[in-house]
Amino acid sequence: MSLSSVIQVLLPTLVPIAVGYAVARWIGVATKPLATLLRYVFFPALLFTVVQGRMGFSTFLLLAATGAAMAGVGLLLVRNAGRFLKPQVDSSAALLNIACFSIPFLALSWAANGLGTACALFVGVALVLFLVESNAKALLREPWLYAVAAALLFQGLGISLPWFDKMLTPFARAAYVVLLLFLGTALHPWVSFRNAEAWATVGVRMVSGLAVGLLAVAMLPFSAAIAEGVILTALAPPATRSMALAVDAEESQAARAAASLGVVVSLAVILFLLVSGWKPWRV
Repeated sequence: MSLSSVIQVLLPTLVPIAVGYAVARWIGVATKPLATLLRYVFFPALLFTVVQGRMGFSTFLLLAATGAAMAGVGLLLVRNAGRFLKPQVDSSAALLNIACFSIPFLALSWAANGLGTACALFVGVALVLFLVESNAKALLREPWLYAVAAALLFQGLGISLPWFDKMLTPFARAAYVVLLLFLGTALHPWVSFRNAEAWATVGVRMVSGLAVGLLAVAMLPFSAAIAEGVILTALAPPATRSMALAVDAEESQAARAAASLGVVVSLAVILFLLVSGWKPWRV
């Protein structure tokens, strides 16, 4: 694809991020109300709609396990990063920004290819986050868990409620833009590109995710479309806890810096993939 064509493809993703950043910088819009709306309303509706209609249970389990492996390998590298990297690596290197980056990007700029894959990977990453940093009681308070469980139950039992799907659809569709707006607001204030610790965190995040993604594509019986989604999601930037939409927690300045820098790096990598015409499943 030509560069101008690629920019047009990315505009549905780039514009909401830019608008979110602008309103946070010049109008002072806070991120917490948006995060609350996403966590309790828009994102659960999105997960239910996507998981229910896009994949079978066995494929979902394989993808959730792959997401858990991505997060687990990331945590392992974070804890041992001091042995091979001088800059300190933040724990956000193990937390993929699937909710606010990969899912809306795949829905708006990649013709929805890999959208169900990204949602399943999110579940695996989020479960590892709770197992490592929280507890079962906290997990049971998360709306996304019940949305996914309900979607799998509806799918397994063959339950069809057209009126319910019609009610959720507007919330699911609106979620993509709201997620990107939230991401944009969370990027303010911006960070310096000279932050060595942020670069180290982003590097560990990309290397660990891509390594697990490529291994999963090579070893597991994924279709080409699912393989594409796995690799693209593996290229997601680091996320702060609020961006993960999985826990209520204060994030460090190091996590914020890595998340901001990571968005730029991930977009640059995806831009390269689009321009070069490289297909992620041809490995």
